[in-house]
Amino acid sequence: MDVAGVPAPLGPMPAPQGLVATMSEIAGCVDLMCEPVKGAKMYIWQVCADPMSEANWRQVDVNTASKMTVTDLTSGTKYWFRVAAKASGAQGPWSDPAQKMAP
Repeated sequence: MDVAGVPAPLGPMPAPQGLVATMSEIAGCVDLMCEPVKGAKMYIWQVCADPMSEANWRQVDVNTASKMTVTDLTSGTKYWFRVAAKASGAQGPWSDPAQKMAP
């Protein structure tokens, strides 16, 4: 008997892979996208102004999609971005950071 809709993976969520930051066509906005994490119920998105330091990360969104647009950034400023997947209360590790200058 096949089991349909089995969430995976069992255990901790893995870090999202392939995070890409691209300049939006809108000033002060950066588009983010990562590979979907199997079993993830939501994604936690953070931004950090350059230079990157653990104390400067701030949350910009929590959503159910593996892509989003960060708004209200200062044009001409370099930013770092990261994302973590979450399922059933357990947040996985942060992705490798991606860097982009806000247009």
